[in-house]
Amino acid sequence: MDDARTWLAKAQLPFDGCATTHFATITILDADEYRKQPLPATLLFATSFCGPADAHVEEVAAAMGSELHELFAHCEGFSAAHDVAELITSNRHSDCFYSGMQNVSPDDVSR
Repeated sequence: MDDARTWLAKAQLPFDGCATTHFATITILDADEYRKQPLPATLLFATSFCGPADAHVEEVAAAMGSELHELFAHCEGFSAAHDVAELITSNRHSDCFYSGMQNVSPDDVSR
């Protein structure tokens, strides 16, 4: 994951091209142990967004798919054949963050 850390330190992902994104974070959790069980290093990509999840994922993939493809290439099991939107969707854990304002866009908040 050191290569991924280096990549992230230099990256400038174009989230400004994602009108549904309120907040985004990408971080790497170090390998650790929990209740004597080893946990691998993990790349965490999390967004808070408005609207349907599928539309948001498609928008993120369209805006920065090539950049995310480069990042995800550092992950175990990732291959060049993976589709970024499909990868995000298949690894998505919904309801990690609750927003009571699903239909309020970042532009609405700014206004």
